[in-house]
Amino acid sequence: MKTFLQPVAFLVFSTLTLGAVCSCTTSPNQQEKASGFEVIQTNDIFDKGQPAPSEWFTGPVNLNVLMQPTETMQYSIGDVKFEPGSRTLWHTHPVEQVLLVTDGNGYYQERDKPAVKLTKGDVFVIPADVEHWHGAAPDSPFTHIAITNYKEGSNVTWLSPVTEDEYGMALN
Repeated sequence: MKTFLQPVAFLVFSTLTLGAVCSCTTSPNQQEKASGFEVIQTNDIFDKGQPAPSEWFTGPVNLNVLMQPTETMQYSIGDVKFEPGSRTLWHTHPVEQVLLVTDGNGYYQERDKPAVKLTKGDVFVIPADVEHWHGAAPDSPFTHIAITNYKEGSNVTWLSPVTEDEYGMALN
């Protein structure tokens, strides 16, 4: 069951879109001057990021860490880009995680439950301590922003890979 937080999603997407369009930094993307700001034209909200650790994912995935936790904010924010068929390993979070789907088609599945299809614009809340995975559909890239809370210095426990059989069965 999807949990939609439309007012939060509107605020986050509005803020992220404004931040991606108006910037005072130089970018290799196409630019033009407007009212003292450089307007950057791009298809993505954020840069591609770096290849994500293979210890956390199956298949090609890029991770752009947008924010690390601080003394007063106990969460991180990351933009995660999955190539078709790529996915996380089974894992848990000690506190709820929020996924903001920004592009493509993907899936979320809890252990021993049917998978849920995720599409652009979905806001999905993952309960604490629930074993799950999420990733791209086999025929589509998938991008989400992950807001991951920390508890006692930890934000995730990585478990085993999602097998090809588990992935295939989730899609049926």
